Amino acid sequence: MAEFLGQMDPQMQALHAQLDALLSQQQSRFADLSWGLDGTNPLGHEQVEGFYGALDGMQDDRLEYARDYGLDQLHDRLDEMQQARQQERGHEHGMGY
Repeated sequence: MAEFLGQMDPQMQALHAQLDALLSQQQSRFADLSWGLDGTNPLGHEQVEGFYGALDGMQDDRLEYARDYGLDQLHDRLDEMQQARQQERGHEHGMGY
């Protein structure tokens, strides 16, 4: 058993050395990534931009729809006024004025 434990110790040290090297490599990659982002959060940046882009688009659409709806109502009201005026003129001509 002592012989087995004697063999395990160098293997464990080698395994720990490999794990330390991998950890160091990953930390280095993460540091390079965060350095390149200049303080921005790498997680979800595109999703946030997409969300706000869609929100801006919806607000623009809503404003455009409201403007178009208001213009449609104005046109309808002008048509009603024109028809009422024509009817008044028709009544005036019919009564001999």
